[in-house]
Amino acid sequence: MATLTLRQMLVRTLTNIGEPLSAANVPTVGNPITDSYQLQLCNFINHIKEECEQEHQWSRRWQTFTMGYVSGNNFQQIYDIGGYFQPAGAYPYSGCQVVRQHNPKMGREVALCFDITTFGIPFVLDEMPFADLLYYNTVLNQTPVAYSTNFVVQDQGNDNVQLLMYPGANTTRNIQITLYNPQQYIDPTNGSGNQTDIWNTGVTNISFNATPTLGATSGTLLIPWPYASGTYTVTFTGPNPVTLGTGVVNQTLTAMFTQGSTAVTAFSAAINNTSFSAIVVVQGFLSGGMGCDSPILMDSRMIELGAAWYALSERGESLGANDMFSEDKYKRAMDDLVAKDIALQGDLVMIVS
Repeated sequence: MATLTLRQMLVRTLTNIGEPLSAANVPTVGNPITDSYQLQLCNFINHIKEECEQEHQWSRRWQTFTMGYVSGNNFQQIYDIGGYFQPAGAYPYSGCQVVRQHNPKMGREVALCFDITTFGIPFVLDEMPFADLLYYNTVLNQTPVAYSTNFVVQDQGNDNVQLLMYPGANTTRNIQITLYNPQQYIDPTNGSGNQTDIWNTGVTNISFNATPTLGATSGTLLIPWPYASGTYTVTFTGPNPVTLGTGVVNQTLTAMFTQGSTAVTAFSAAINNTSFSAIVVVQGFLSGGMGCDSPILMDSRMIELGAAWYALSERGESLGANDMFSEDKYKRAMDDLVAKDIALQGDLVMIVS
């Protein structure tokens, strides 16, 4: 099912509860919601979204953050350094959770947190109880070692999520951690908002039809550029070609994109490496924060059923077991989708060769 924006979900909810006139009067794209009843329904949609997000670690909101953990630190806020999975400056929100997978060889769940400092030789970090890690970092030898082996995540509120490590490393290490990061509140009074995350500056992955060649100043996309024409920031990334080289190599430049065309022209600099992937990160085509035109990343059917149930309950209308928009229908839809998502995750069993 297609992803719907907050504005589109509001129209559906109004239609579902028998308010076609109000549905027809929802402000158009780019304009804020101002009607008091429509704002109330937007809050219901947000409440249902948050309830669904807390029910299960939906794989669509697994986000992998890569941070440069500074030498000697025992704790540090998680901020992405960019060049991997998220744009530079991305961060997890309060309410995020560590993603763990069952490893049959170890007979227990293992957190998806790795030291990736040396390219091609990542290793998993062992999760410790919070109290134990605090104790060890307080009373044991504080001399930094080559690399840290243990970690724990602490949510300090106000979107300040800390990664605590033991023991402290004597060099800065690249740490990669996957967290379940529920989407934030979508503000209906922000008419221009269209982002999926509050830190998102407008980022998408696109593919050229071939790996860029050394010295290239233009390229061809696999599919036509769907967004507005203009100059955008592009980051090329690839593995370090040097044997046992550290991390990845990347190059950031600007290029001209034309809506409906596959041609990308006017690179601000020539391609300087032969190991870049054909898949690149493009930034800058979204604006306005999270608002009416932000997509709701939970399953649309689940949100649609839940929002209508909330709205009808608030109006005091009788909801029997056979009603189309009942709590039971919403819960059944959520149970079905949870089971489907667990299957997509591989039934929480890590495959280890």
